Amino acid sequence: LVSAYLIANSSILAFSGTSSSASSPQHIVKICQNKDCRKRFSPRAPDGSLVDVVWDLFPSSSDNTNSIAVESSGCLSQCGKGPNVCVVEADSGKERLFFGVDSASTAAAILDVSCDYDPPVDLILAADKISKAQIAS
Repeated sequence: LVSAYLIANSSILAFSGTSSSASSPQHIVKICQNKDCRKRFSPRAPDGSLVDVVWDLFPSSSDNTNSIAVESSGCLSQCGKGPNVCVVEADSGKERLFFGVDSASTAAAILDVSCDYDPPVDLILAADKISKAQIAS
């Protein structure tokens, strides 16, 4: 059974695939929420955040066997290139930093390349439309 949950107070979102026991995430996706990155993303979605966009890429159910945690992060030290996302492999601690993550399709590509999770196309399109609708309102 696949579960998705949100722990609102700590700004941690997680998507867990099928598993026989509770497991730690295989990947941690850290999304910079420092003022420069938030400001660079805000014109695209003034009422939303990049964390919301990434969360929208996970279905309520899926056959995905990966486990991915999505966290709000402090500054990732690349302010002029944001919005920034860092993907950490939990077992090795290896980090990959991505710059200019300003759309659902870019976030989806990062999840595909770094976490071996390919979000469904309809969710990518829906997340992009939601962002555009927020801009228009």
